[in-house]
Amino acid sequence: MEIAQEKRRGLGRGLSALIPPRPAEESSSARGALQLPLEEVLPGDGQPRQRFDEARLTELADSIRAHGVIQPILVRRRGGQYEIVAGERRWRAAQKAGLKSIPAVVSDVAEKDALTIALVENLQREDLNPIEEAEAFHRLHEQLGYSQQEIADAVGKDRATVANSLRLLKLPNAVRGQVLDGELSMGHARAILALDEPGEMEKLGREVVAKRWSVRQTERATQPAQPRRKGAGRETDAERDVRQRLQRALGTRVDVHHRNGKGTLVVHFASYAELEGLLQRLGA
Repeated sequence: MEIAQEKRRGLGRGLSALIPPRPAEESSSARGALQLPLEEVLPGDGQPRQRFDEARLTELADSIRAHGVIQPILVRRRGGQYEIVAGERRWRAAQKAGLKSIPAVVSDVAEKDALTIALVENLQREDLNPIEEAEAFHRLHEQLGYSQQEIADAVGKDRATVANSLRLLKLPNAVRGQVLDGELSMGHARAILALDEPGEMEKLGREVVAKRWSVRQTERATQPAQPRRKGAGRETDAERDVRQRLQRALGTRVDVHHRNGKGTLVVHFASYAELEGLLQRLGA
């Protein structure tokens, strides 16, 4: 199957449309799958998952130890070994469970199709980290030429969701790492994207984690100042620095107005509870 000719027909019909028919001897049931030695099976290049949840992997291993691998993995021949196209979690859990072999369906999948299947299968599981998901979308677009709409159709999401996910790749590596580690949510990451400079993004990311800010607090810390009052002049670099430092320290929007050596400081809050939190931060 040639990806350039088949992708538009396959994407709208789900993952099964991308997987070539099984050989006749394997088509009757899962019992017809081959038993492959685990050491002959290797992870595929298309795996978007960078972190595997050890607790969930242990649960799957316990289930496999009790009931076996119910659904065969999908592999393709690569030299004298087999490359996983779909089912790496089952393979890892089978190793953890102490199995020596695993049921597998061997299919003649082209390299580009193998990448598509691996990415889409994991994206459809809906348990990828936001950064892993964004990088998978990026690979589908850059390496395989899918449009945002085609990606959305393939994984059952709307195009805006795909577009917002791809924006996360504008984050510096340090902030991406915080999202991968679960220290920052996608909401936090999207709020941090409101800043322009990578250094400022990294600085805010550290503060959000250290102070355990909510998404709303993070959003307020990145909001621009309100238009300056008539006659106040343009905001200087020093004033901008003071405003941004105060916003990060307090976790809310701050406006600084300065004129003729005097000025006012306006601290915004949305509820009495937030005001109490501000007072606690100020030691009042």
